[in-house]
This record gives sequence, structure tokens and C-alpha cells, in this order.
Amino acid sequence: YPEGAVELEDGSILIVGFTREQENVARLDRDGEVIWSRSIGESRETPPNLEYLVSTSDGNLATVSNSHYSLSPAISIVKFDLEGEVIWSSNLSVGAGVYVRDLVPTQAGGVTVLTGASLVRFAGDGAVAWSVTLPSDFLGNGRLAGTADDGVALLGDNRIARFDMDGNVVWNKAYAAELGTEPIDFRATPDGGFVVGSSTYSYAASTSSASSYFPRTAWYCQNMVL
Repeated sequence: YPEGAVELEDGSILIVGFTREQENVARLDRDGEVIWSRSIGESRETPPNLEYLVSTSDGNLATVSNSHYSLSPAISIVKFDLEGEVIWSSNLSVGAGVYVRDLVPTQAGGVTVLTGASLVRFAGDGAVAWSVTLPSDFLGNGRLAGTADDGVALLGDNRIARFDMDGNVVWNKAYAAELGTEPIDFRATPDGGFVVGSSTYSYAASTSSASSYFPRTAWYCQNMVL
């Protein structure tokens, strides 16, 4: 089950995912042929899922090991090189039913991680630089976008907040229903704004209980820097 992919400078593609027994990392060449494939972690009956994949600023990669099949999730942030060798793996303690929702690279080789209840920044060596509890109106769904000043912006259900590089809230604003009901993607733009991709669900008038799904168009937040 592939869960994340990054295209490298030479045109090859690195993929993370999992099987029923193991978490896997693989690198494919430009023609889709496997260059190498490695397993990360121990084989187990219900392994965690390798989800999300980002390139770090020092030329390596980072992914998330999410355990969705336990009442006490075991979550790790894993950084590895272009040959699939693990550089470091840091555990993240969260409560039952809480998983990593997104991660973005920092400008110093680390990553900022979003869980259902907090933001956590890992330094380039895997140490926790800071951890902040999310405002109550951001619990649940969310997406992250890195900012030019090495801070991070958080998209929630109908809200956007911006944090500085030390985890302090710069601003937190509501946007009514314009952002849809479920954040899908969130990117910073060169002019200091953000592009938002989201979706909403609509139940059609029908005797059937099935719902109709209508993807929303991208929505642009311009001049969000205050």
C-alpha cells in the first residue's frame, strides 16, 4: 500500500508504504524499475503504516510511522537518507485515537509534525525543539504549510493560524465556510499568501442513504501576512 512519494533530482522516485507485515521504503528509476527496496522496523502482525513523505532541507527524507491498530498508538518520525538507511527515529507520545495528520520540512533539516492535538518540531538531529498544544478550534483535521521565515501555518476546519519558528501563535483567523468542511492540501505562495484545497460533502435528495461527494475548487488566501 503506497502512502507517499517524492521525486528526486535525478528523476528517480522514492516511495513509502506498508504491507500486511512490514513498513517499506523503495526507490524506482525513471522507467519505474526498482533500484532498491528496504524494510523499516520489525515484522509484526499489525505493523504501523508509513505515511507522508517529505524531502528535508539537508537532502534526506522524513516520514511518519503511524499505528492505527492500537488503543495506545506508537508513532515515530523517521529520517533516512537516499539509500534508505535510517538516520534517526524519534518516538512521539500521543493519546488513544490520535495520529499524525501532516508534516512539513524546516529550514534546518528537521520537520514540524501535526497531530490531532499538538504541533511538534523536530530538529535536524531528531531532538524535539518545541511542542505546543493546538487551540481548541483546531482539534481534528488539519494541514500544514511551511513559511518563508521558517514558521508554519495550520489549516483547520474553516480556520487558518500562523506560528513563528518558535511555535508562538502569530495570528488565528476564521474563514466561515469558504474553506470547505475537510482540508485536503495547503501550500504557501511566494507573495506570503496560501493556496487551499478542500472538500465538502453534500447529501442529495434521494431515497438512498448514500452521500454525494463534490470536490471544491482551490481557494486562495492572498496577503495573509499581518
